[in-house]
Amino acid sequence: MISHSHKYIFVHVSKTAGITIRHVMKGTYDELHDPHHLGIQRIKENLPDKIFQSYFKFGTVRNPWDREVSRYKFLQKYKKSPLSKYCQGSFNEYLFKFNELDSKNPHLINYNVLKIDGKIGVDYVMKFENLQEDFNIVCDKIGIPRLKLPHKNKTPHKHYAEYYDDETRELVAKCYAKDIEYFGYKFGE
Repeated sequence: MISHSHKYIFVHVSKTAGITIRHVMKGTYDELHDPHHLGIQRIKENLPDKIFQSYFKFGTVRNPWDREVSRYKFLQKYKKSPLSKYCQGSFNEYLFKFNELDSKNPHLINYNVLKIDGKIGVDYVMKFENLQEDFNIVCDKIGIPRLKLPHKNKTPHKHYAEYYDDETRELVAKCYAKDIEYFGYKFGE
């Protein structure tokens, strides 16, 4: 999402409350460019440098172990996605298939969409786990009233830790190692 009137760019990372944020901010943005979750690198390439540099850029991250359970459950339900074919088996099978896919397409990994040349390319990163508090900060920064976030596009499931064994927990930890370290995520929290 891009707002020229409020001078912001929102980077929609899948399964990190992007639909909720788009919904609640409807009417404040002018352009919706990311039907396939364009990363900040691609957004930068498509905007004049003056606009890109002066706009407030933000996105959301989520505990990767939690996100993978949510993505799996969502893709099982959302059959129209070309990625749903990876979710026809067990959660463990899904993780191994996605790990192979992610290793060939690193742009699919959750937080890479927030990076430019390997570094975080947004001004502020909201955490899914503190979403309302972090979103209040964004609202203050871009000069709009604080908005209450509903929970849109929720995928019901048990606590994510119940889906993992030692091998799959380590698989996600390895795939998202830099992001886990950078954002301070731990399994089970």
